[in-house]
Amino acid sequence: MSYASVSTPLDLGRCVNEALAVYHKNGIVLVLAAIILEFLSVLSLFILCGPLSGGIWLMTLAALSSSERKIDIGLMFSMFKRFGPLVGLFFLTTIPIVIGLCLLIVPGILLMALWMYAFPLLIERNMSVTEAMSASWRIVLRNGMGWNLLLAAIVFAFAIVPGFIPWFGWIVGWFLAPVTWLMVSSAYIQQVREREAELADILSPRGFPVEPNAATT
Repeated sequence: MSYASVSTPLDLGRCVNEALAVYHKNGIVLVLAAIILEFLSVLSLFILCGPLSGGIWLMTLAALSSSERKIDIGLMFSMFKRFGPLVGLFFLTTIPIVIGLCLLIVPGILLMALWMYAFPLLIERNMSVTEAMSASWRIVLRNGMGWNLLLAAIVFAFAIVPGFIPWFGWIVGWFLAPVTWLMVSSAYIQQVREREAELADILSPRGFPVEPNAATT
């Protein structure tokens, strides 16, 4: 089987344009979501970060898939039904990434790129934690590490910028975080949703046929 179509480079320009289009229409709601995520995550010792992040993925993917580009902040709280797997996925990916970032940064960014699509795969494909992590890794390697790695580096840069701004850096972070959510969500649509046929062997780890995502039909 040929995977020539799968190796098409990720369109970062599209990621930026789609992210800004949604941000332009929903800036206040997205910043509010960033504030809620930060405060609830800290108050819960980051236990709630997994389920809330899962909800954010659902929220941003829905907006990008809609012609209205509207954010429904209620979706942010819709993934508590998969509380355990999302908590597990958050810690199993975050801890190695943080360790990698401490080791001269590059290993952490590499892991960020490889696990970039683990959350939406767990949510949309009903995968287990290990299946989602493995599938994301395989998809990134098959589609091409280069552009996904560059996107991960951009996300990392946006995350550390607030740290260089005295006093108000945390506020700047609230405005920048939604941009990264939307850019990665756009990348997921390009790299996974729009290439389901070529990725059937990865997207169906249990051997069941892959069904087209409703948002793509």
